[in-house]
Amino acid sequence: MVDKFLYKFRMLPIRSTVLILSFIYLLILTVIDSVRLLKRLLVRNSQ
Repeated sequence: MVDKFLYKFRMLPIRSTVLILSFIYLLILTVIDSVRLLKRLLVRNSQ
């Protein structure tokens, strides 16, 4: 399963790989930001 994925990943042109990586990066950033916001809201509500 993983080998197939890696093989496909290698077959991809560089441009699409960069696109995918940047997309994942943006996703992670948004998730972290929303988690921070949620924590802040929770702290405010508990006080």
